[in-house]
Amino acid sequence: MVVVHLAEQVDVWPSAYAELEWQGRTDRFHRTQIRELCGFRLFHTDDEAEFSAWLSGRLTDFNPETDASRQATYLELRARHIEPPTPDRLKRILRAAIRAREDAFVLHIESKLSPKTRAALDALLSTDLDGSEEGAQEMLFPVRSELAALKEDAGGIKVDTVREEVDKLKCLRALELSPDLFAGVPPKFVTEYRRRAATEPPRELRRHPEAVRHTLLAALCWQRLLEITDGLVELFIHITHRISTQAERKVEKVYLVQYHKRGCVGFGDVPK
Repeated sequence: MVVVHLAEQVDVWPSAYAELEWQGRTDRFHRTQIRELCGFRLFHTDDEAEFSAWLSGRLTDFNPETDASRQATYLELRARHIEPPTPDRLKRILRAAIRAREDAFVLHIESKLSPKTRAALDALLSTDLDGSEEGAQEMLFPVRSELAALKEDAGGIKVDTVREEVDKLKCLRALELSPDLFAGVPPKFVTEYRRRAATEPPRELRRHPEAVRHTLLAALCWQRLLEITDGLVELFIHITHRISTQAERKVEKVYLVQYHKRGCVGFGDVPK
């Protein structure tokens, strides 16, 4: 539709579009004329660092392939009257912006964690197999870390499950994570770090730099704290409902036993 519209304006056949040479000197000259007319300029190498820094402060996702990131990039380039770089170059710029955003993110979270909290987070990864000989046996004889218990979902609806969830909640509260630890952070960032912490085994988490490791663990524990709190509320509601149902059944059973002992025959003979 665009080609047909332009062809009508310049009074040529739309098929001429396919016959043009797009990589020649004439094409470059025409592009320069169009830029000058529209007030645009090329994207220079000097623009990369500044534009990458601008992007890193506005990213809401760690995926450079998302339409939202590309759309925001093109809109900003249009506002600055800069011709967009090639798709491959733009992807590299987005990846650089994401790396810078992640580096700033982990350093920001690390700065908000107290030394006591950092030590407690590291203790969650302990498997008592850090020695030389025993550590080599970790794959053959795995020992559960405290973090593994915190990652488990709640069991069946029973009192023992409540006790287990309360123990998890006490463990998570002992970390003393601030309620506003991730304030102002895009939820996708927290979810992504929580997902990575939940899927990596303790030995892999221990290999990360401190700031990355603590951010991963903090994201997981912070979200689990919210989930377990909500889960306990649901457990209490279900258990209370079950107790109420069982109590009603017990009352009905006792009532029927007393009813038959008194020799009541019809509904009109129901004892008061």
